[in-house]
Amino acid sequence: MAVSHSFFFKSIVNFSTTTAATKEAESTQNADTVDYLINSLGFSKDAAIATLNKVPHSRPSPKKADSMVNYLENLGISKTHIRSMVSQTPKLLCCKMDKTLEPKVKFFRELGLSGSALVKAISGCWCRGLDTTIKSGVSYLKKLTGSDDNVVLVLKRWPRVLVFLDVETVDKNLKLLINYGLTHDDIVKWITRHPSNFFTIRPDHMKDTLHRVENVLGIPRNSAMFLYGVEIFSSHDRSRVDEKFGVFRSFGWPESSPDYLASHPVFLTLSFEKRVKPRNEVLKILNEKKLNKNKVGLFTVVILPESKFLKYYILPYKDMLPDLYNTYLSKAKIPEAEQ
Repeated sequence: MAVSHSFFFKSIVNFSTTTAATKEAESTQNADTVDYLINSLGFSKDAAIATLNKVPHSRPSPKKADSMVNYLENLGISKTHIRSMVSQTPKLLCCKMDKTLEPKVKFFRELGLSGSALVKAISGCWCRGLDTTIKSGVSYLKKLTGSDDNVVLVLKRWPRVLVFLDVETVDKNLKLLINYGLTHDDIVKWITRHPSNFFTIRPDHMKDTLHRVENVLGIPRNSAMFLYGVEIFSSHDRSRVDEKFGVFRSFGWPESSPDYLASHPVFLTLSFEKRVKPRNEVLKILNEKKLNKNKVGLFTVVILPESKFLKYYILPYKDMLPDLYNTYLSKAKIPEAEQ
């Protein structure tokens, strides 16, 4: 049966009208959602539009966006943090809470996370699969550290561990550590103290670190300080460590300074320009003027909290040595509120 020209024309007109109406409705919704992002989460207009353009096929309505924001706020996530999450992954506003977020929240709570730790864990890996990434990652961490409590400790200290966990890399590093004589307890201490450092170090850097701690810093493998040295060296590349040794020598320390650092490796974690060097200069002046009554060494002085260092070594001599006071505050970059 032939289709009349009139019917064909009406169909085209109706389709065009429907399409135009749909586009107008979508445009209105998009404009409303842009306004919501601006008014509720503090986006700029350009940032709100750019964010929605990342999800062109599933843009959320203001109602759905508001529902998700309220849910996240009730978990304890600030609007500033929510804005950051939405900006990085706009599809957060489009996902179904009962299928995407709530099961993960329940899992982490049952594991033992609550409060800010729960918030950080959810913020760090909400977009990862519960079964494919989160549960498998937690299972591996439990096997590695020996307990749920240790897993919780790791997640508290580095919530994004489940995102960056590379089992193959970790296994290679474990073999290197075991070959150097580190025990399971040693490894667990490192993991729970500095998880971001442990889980991001490359095997080649790990190998170099172990070699340098033993042969450059001079700490034997069987020493209780060996692990401490490894933790410190692994967080700095070779050039940075060499630079720190150079700074020590510039203080007038002899070439044998690695012998001293072997028993005081915490030195390598401190800022030289803001902490070690200014305090070393203060100590030298006090010794020269015979004002260092306790005869303490540099190590004792540099590990003091700023408030105690000021109390014992700066403020008592403020009137007697005004230049020392002003110079130290300037070089150590002490905030005015702490002075």
